[in-house]
Amino acid sequence: QFILCFLIMVIPTMLMGATFPVVSKIITQRMESVGSDVGRVYSANTLGAILGSFSAGFLLIPLIGIRNTTLLAASLNLVVALTAIVVSGSRRWKFTAGLGCVLLIMVFLLVRNSEARPYFYNFYIASRYVDYRAFVTDSSNYRLLFHRDDAHGTVKVFFNRLNNSMFLENGGKIEGSTGGDMYNTLLLAYLPLAANPGAKNFLGIGLGTGITMRAAKGKLDNVDWVEINPAVVQAVKQFFYPDLMRSGINMIIADARNYLQVTDKKYDIISSEPSYPTEASVANLFTIEFFRAAERRLNPGGVFCQWFPYYMFSDRDVTIMLKTFAAVFPYTSIWKVPMSGDLLFLGSKERISMESESIIREVKELNEFPVALPFVISRTQEQVREIIDKSGDMRINTDDRPLLEFTAARNLVAGVKR
Repeated sequence: QFILCFLIMVIPTMLMGATFPVVSKIITQRMESVGSDVGRVYSANTLGAILGSFSAGFLLIPLIGIRNTTLLAASLNLVVALTAIVVSGSRRWKFTAGLGCVLLIMVFLLVRNSEARPYFYNFYIASRYVDYRAFVTDSSNYRLLFHRDDAHGTVKVFFNRLNNSMFLENGGKIEGSTGGDMYNTLLLAYLPLAANPGAKNFLGIGLGTGITMRAAKGKLDNVDWVEINPAVVQAVKQFFYPDLMRSGINMIIADARNYLQVTDKKYDIISSEPSYPTEASVANLFTIEFFRAAERRLNPGGVFCQWFPYYMFSDRDVTIMLKTFAAVFPYTSIWKVPMSGDLLFLGSKERISMESESIIREVKELNEFPVALPFVISRTQEQVREIIDKSGDMRINTDDRPLLEFTAARNLVAGVKR
């Protein structure tokens, strides 16, 4: 994969990198003015870089999407090259420019009219398939229902013909479904509600398919939700729960870290279900700084519930996460969803007095969905404290040293080693 990417990128990278010294050579007429001449080229180059970055992020991608923005940028590169050939006055410029225009039109029409595979192969799902043929066979069962590109990423909704379910994909990562993911998404609402039966308000982080929101809304009147990507909100409204946000929900389009820093509101329950911690924009929702920000927004006796993809991490990684989480919430228990391999960390500044058996019974009573919720207590508050005491000088996950961000990506490619 590295060699393939290298072969694709090496030629355009070299040519773009050569642009600055070539233009500097053309502009510089006398050695006495080399400083001012190169300075003007550098200024123009810097201004172009600023305008290009601004236009891509704030204008082009929101208006025409990532794919069309990429196509436009490539076309502009070819147009600039053809313009340079014409201006140069070369004897063969007419032939070269004509051939370039033909190639430009052919490439544009080919790419513009080609239909990209909606469900594509990437390292997030690589471990699910024995080979590429198995992937092609499986992907034929998925029908694309929704597709939106914006500055926050690419959001898609698929229908699975095999089990008549839908799932939401963001940037190639499956963020939730109406199938097997329902177990942990429902528990992200019911588990903290069971542990804090007197809760009056609820803050959710990460919308997914909206299942956790629907479960929380069914039990509380005061529910806030933070989601950074407006396309996810649109997908949930259009395909999963059209009436869910019409009343009783305060939907906040924002970055969760920023929201926790600026809001004055406090909650009895905060439940966090971000995406995989494989990139910086999400990994900072698994650090001690994030948990501290969340703890400041909890009322006395409030509980915090954190989703964690156990199937992506080694036991050592889980201990790092547990040590990080328990450093802020000293009374922590771990709950496991055997069918999906997900872990739920339930923590508080004060001891959660309810026994695990009572919490399990309460979750079953709270569940209004027509599915059973198979989950078990993995580590009690006492067992968590024992694990931490034995961890020694093992590091914790911080903004400056986001250990889990790198181990998660490595484990996805190389496999999890327990």
